Amino acid sequence: MHTPPLVAFSSRVLITGLLCGVLAAPAGCSFLVDPRQDVSIEASDPSARIFVDGREVGTGTAVVSLRRNESYAVRAQTEDGRTAGGRVRRGVSTIGIVDIVGGVLFLFPFLGALAPGFWELDPDYLYLNIPSEGAGAAD
Repeated sequence: MHTPPLVAFSSRVLITGLLCGVLAAPAGCSFLVDPRQDVSIEASDPSARIFVDGREVGTGTAVVSLRRNESYAVRAQTEDGRTAGGRVRRGVSTIGIVDIVGGVLFLFPFLGALAPGFWELDPDYLYLNIPSEGAGAAD
């Protein structure tokens, strides 16, 4: 008995799709991670305005959702101009390391390096110690 061409074509498409899905499944755990990460920022002065890359995000304390694949400049500033600053940098996440190891074994997980989840932000808590009034001033 001969299989109709449409059924044979559909079977090949289904098998090819399943095979591609199985091969691409371990294509990088980093794709499953949220592309954003919460970072807590606290200023020693509760009235200080907090800025991330020049954009005001809160006063005193702020929790900011930032993209994992970028680095950020953070600053706290009081009304009288006293400031403190810091950096939040990206680094390879634990999931990113799993993708690297998997890439050595299976090749496809290297694709995870293209996903924001490959990265993590460090530190995820930043305390900005603003100098007290008159600190460092000449007498």
